[in-house]
Amino acid sequence: MRVSLVISTANRPREISALLNSLHRQTVKPQQVVVVDQSADNATERSVLAGKGELPVTYLKDDRKGLSRGRNLGLSLVIGDVVGFPDDDCIYPPDTLDKVQK
Repeated sequence: MRVSLVISTANRPREISALLNSLHRQTVKPQQVVVVDQSADNATERSVLAGKGELPVTYLKDDRKGLSRGRNLGLSLVIGDVVGFPDDDCIYPPDTLDKVQK
């Protein structure tokens, strides 16, 4: 089972960095992480690209605002069988995606 995560964010570089770090620590890694950034500056982009590491992150910049708009844009790129929409300020415990697959 392939898991894709779509994250819509705006002006929260520290929070998205913490979320990506929690995804690095997953015992089962996501096959895809799509980040749709609606920030006015590029601080969030720098955080996403710095925290990308071994995660398969796709970064999109979108000047249009709205959580649902960002999620729908990200959803158009999804390759997974299962899609999650974590908030940009959440932290996944290390076994979250393992539990999803089980």
